[in-house]
This record gives sequence, C-alpha cells and structure tokens, in this order.
Amino acid sequence: MAMTLVQTVMIAIILIVSAINLNDGETNAVEGMTHSVLFATFIMLAFLGL
Repeated sequence: MAMTLVQTVMIAIILIVSAINLNDGETNAVEGMTHSVLFATFIMLAFLGL
C-alpha cells in the first residue's frame, strides 16, 4: 500500500486502540466514538496528502 509515514502511524494507533478496546469482549459508546474520531482523522489526513 502506498501510505505516507503519517498514515502508517495512524493505522498503527487504530490497531492498538482496537486491541485494547476489544480485549474484554465488550465495548461502549465512548470506545466507538474513539474509533470514529481516529477514522475521521485518518480520512482528513489522506485528503490533505499527509
């Protein structure tokens, strides 16, 4: 995949947060919003070309 360093770091952060949140098998709205904000940030950075 042709990702920049910033995008690669964002993917790593998303994967780490996913592993932490899904560790106990239950999630809540705050954890869901965390993923939404991280995804929105990733998309914004992709559109900016960073």
